[in-house]
Amino acid sequence: MAPSPEREAADPDWIRQYKEMASGPHTDAPSVRRSLPAYLDDDADKQLTPSPWQHVMQANFSTDSVTSSEALEREQDRLALEEWDEGVRQLQMAFQLVLIPFFGRWLGRRWSYWFFARYLQG
Repeated sequence: MAPSPEREAADPDWIRQYKEMASGPHTDAPSVRRSLPAYLDDDADKQLTPSPWQHVMQANFSTDSVTSSEALEREQDRLALEEWDEGVRQLQMAFQLVLIPFFGRWLGRRWSYWFFARYLQG
């Protein structure tokens, strides 16, 4: 049984948004769209840390005076920089998703035992 139009008009915004999300095909609406954190976003235009040589890679070189060996060398340099950026991105993700939580848990357990022992003595 569908609610009356008067009742739907009286619903707060969060209830309408919840109903839109739960209804299914309207999940791509801009008001409902959820954004991913930067480290999970696969968009190639967004980077966690921009490369200092990015402006050099985007420069427009004229191909009139470039020999094939120079073009090949530039292409290899560009590919090497892309591989380097991907490696740095992977290290950042490993650091953020593995090392920081592991170290935080270890540090929390170590200090919690110390604080609890101090609480029992005092």
